[in-house]
Amino acid sequence: MARLRTATVSLLLALPLTALSIEPTGHAAAGPDKAGRGLNSEIYQLSVTPKSTDAWALAFNYRPGSSSVGDVIRRYHHGTWSKERITGVPKTGVYLNGIAGATATTAWVAGDTYDTTTTTYHPLLARWKSGVFRRMPVPGFTHGRLIDIAASSKRNAWLVGSPGDFTPNVAFRWNGHKWKDTKLPQSSAAEFGAASIATSGPKNTWIAEQGNTSTVQHWNGSKWAEVRLPTEVVAESVATTPTHTWVAGYRNGTTATPVVLRLAGSTWKSIKLKHLDGATPGMFLGIGASGSHAYAVGRTSLVGVGEAVAIAAVLHGKSGTAVRPISVPKYTALNDVAASRKLVLAGGDYAKKGSCQSPFHSIAERFRHGEWSRVAIPKKLVPASKGGPVACG
Repeated sequence: MARLRTATVSLLLALPLTALSIEPTGHAAAGPDKAGRGLNSEIYQLSVTPKSTDAWALAFNYRPGSSSVGDVIRRYHHGTWSKERITGVPKTGVYLNGIAGATATTAWVAGDTYDTTTTTYHPLLARWKSGVFRRMPVPGFTHGRLIDIAASSKRNAWLVGSPGDFTPNVAFRWNGHKWKDTKLPQSSAAEFGAASIATSGPKNTWIAEQGNTSTVQHWNGSKWAEVRLPTEVVAESVATTPTHTWVAGYRNGTTATPVVLRLAGSTWKSIKLKHLDGATPGMFLGIGASGSHAYAVGRTSLVGVGEAVAIAAVLHGKSGTAVRPISVPKYTALNDVAASRKLVLAGGDYAKKGSCQSPFHSIAERFRHGEWSRVAIPKKLVPASKGGPVACG
């Protein structure tokens, strides 16, 4: 699952992909998710609850020319979206970075709060239980940011965080009763923080980290081990099942190009994607997996400069299939995708025009029976934007 929040799809479309470099952080203080004019919105992270058709999403709302911005939680249940809140959090200075559905009755959200007086970050963790998100402390971790969270059951959840800039990451495991520090070793990419975390069980957890080079760390049930990626690959997202592990992102060169890698033994192998010739500008921003299948989403420019289209690769075990077309507006970025055996859901945003002066809107797509189709989002959660352009800087 992706951990990248795009500033806006409009801003991305205004930038050339040549020598593109995007940092995996940057988000806005949480605020009200109110209907009204001029509200821009995008889905930037998704989680599908294992063995179910339930899903969770983090969305970003922004009103141009106003301080009314915010990270909001949305729940997808029985085909309907609803809005959820965390009890007992400030109205401002709250940042949501990761969300994970564990069971039909348990979910987690992770992020941080910012103290303007001391200019420090404090971790924010909340568990959804009995229909309410309530805060929970992380033992021994009182200062810093929680970057991402993943879960495979009510007894297996994982957190990755950072105590501060240019400091090694930390990783905690939930065993159903308490959180425990697993002593994540410092990697060659630790100074830039984690991009993604994924788990399929207590003995199989992966963290993708970004830096001058990207690496992944693997937990085998007792210890962490670093697995290097090719030097030119920047990992945006990692996904794992009991039998397969994938990394999605881009090759960083003169032109950024989409890439998906599959772990074969101790070696990462690049998957050849049909209809992407290796020179197409773009990137995969998220990847999700279930069983022997994986689904990668992102954006690329196939029809001309400034005219971006969403891309989605459906991967079967060792090989990749054609990049499946998605029925979405032309100027679209898909930021994340999550999968279970019952639901594959992707989310992102689109702009009506390929310009950083165009408002943007949330979008969700479901993969079923070999095709992608739109999942409606109620207007009360994503009102139409009529309040003016998005600032380019």
